[in-house]
Amino acid sequence: MAVTGEANLMVSAWARSPADATAFETRLGARVPEARVLRRDVTLVTAKRRGQLLDDEGRAGGHIPVDRYGEGPTAPAQ
Repeated sequence: MAVTGEANLMVSAWARSPADATAFETRLGARVPEARVLRRDVTLVTAKRRGQLLDDEGRAGGHIPVDRYGEGPTAPAQ
């Protein structure tokens, strides 16, 4: 990620709920009180970026479906 303009730091975090995102921001503010939040963006659904199975050379060779709704483990996809 890169920033330009007034901001000099960008934080990207995954949260399970809006309340978790707020709690994260609160904890961050407590640890770095001189920091200011200039902007918040929330993405409700993201393209899957996790769960990739890599072969011995580091290339994508399959995936494990992401348990998006916390319904329990899923089997690896072939």
